[in-house]
Amino acid sequence: MGNAGGVRADLLYGEDGVVSYSELQAVMPFVNNQFVVELTGEQVRTLIEQQFREDGSYTHISFSSNLTYTYDPEAAFGSKVSDVYFEGALIDPDEVYSIITYGFLASGTTGFPVFQDAISKTDTGRIDLDMFRDAFAESIDGDAIAPDFSRRTVQLTGAPDAPVAAGEQVTFALGDLDLTSAGTPIASEITGTLVDADGTRIELGSFTAADGAAEISFALPEAAAGDATIELEVADAGTLVRVPLTVEAGAEPTPAPTATTPAETEPATSSPEPTEPGASATATSTTPAVADGDDSLATTGAQVLPLGLLAAATVVLGAVLVLRRRTQA
Repeated sequence: MGNAGGVRADLLYGEDGVVSYSELQAVMPFVNNQFVVELTGEQVRTLIEQQFREDGSYTHISFSSNLTYTYDPEAAFGSKVSDVYFEGALIDPDEVYSIITYGFLASGTTGFPVFQDAISKTDTGRIDLDMFRDAFAESIDGDAIAPDFSRRTVQLTGAPDAPVAAGEQVTFALGDLDLTSAGTPIASEITGTLVDADGTRIELGSFTAADGAAEISFALPEAAAGDATIELEVADAGTLVRVPLTVEAGAEPTPAPTATTPAETEPATSSPEPTEPGASATATSTTPAVADGDDSLATTGAQVLPLGLLAAATVVLGAVLVLRRRTQA
């Protein structure tokens, strides 16, 4: 890979839909063996963090669509990555993930030293150009390859870091929403959904985006207490941003004291015997109530892929492609 985060030439969509081998070779004139590398979830997070250099520079590596993350450009060096999601769930720091990447990156000597501590590395014996070509060859008899304009990474600032109760305001900002590739849909509207701890999807409404940025602000609706996810989908581009949120349990209202009826007394006599005064108590429940969810349906300076890259270019030319995961023994 000659230049970090990019390719050597554009691969344009074209009017006739035909892609020649020479055009593919112009995009990827390299001969890099592909390695399968096993990293823990924590190491994957470290890998993403190592894109951000101490001098303020940024060396972008591309990921496949099953891995997305958010980062805070204002955070301190070494702590910029906010949340990493693999196949829609927060990455497990202890689980083992298999990725495929270029041999020179897998060596850990080109700016990403976490690869030196990999659990395992396996040379596939295949080179990048061959895999790029094969992806297009498979499309001849299958589905056509079309451009993918969704982002894998988005800036996130001011995300909630404490539990939030129903009715409280949640406010944060998104940035770096647009690619610069030819034909990229520009972000203008974002649709929000809250997926609560019970899996109920609750609509949060729409938010306006402009110049690749948006402010997200809403009053938290009634939702099941526990770990929830805010899903924000950028219209047209298909970018899906996930933000974790902890919903705080509400308290049940304190019941009113139960009225008591005075006990009947014996008729008075000339020599009444003294009686002990009666007493009654009403227990007050302080058990937290879990509200039922609404059943309604629901990077700074990051280099981006060049103009008009096709979906296969994103998958194959990405420096890192997450393939699968397994539980560490």
